[in-house]
Amino acid sequence: MPAGRPLRLLRATLFAAVCVLLALVGHAFMSDTPVPEWAAFAAFAALTAVAWAAAARERGLVAI
Repeated sequence: MPAGRPLRLLRATLFAAVCVLLALVGHAFMSDTPVPEWAAFAAFAALTAVAWAAAARERGLVAI
């Protein structure tokens, strides 16, 4: 079942938000220094773009 562009964008955004949040929390706990905001936003934007591009087509069982 093909997903529309808005649904793909929503999934990619949620995936990026969870991944970046986990990375930021892990970094903060391990180094006791926060990540700069610009780096967090850049990572979020880059990961959203990559996830949206990767979700452009369905993959079969072998590819998964």
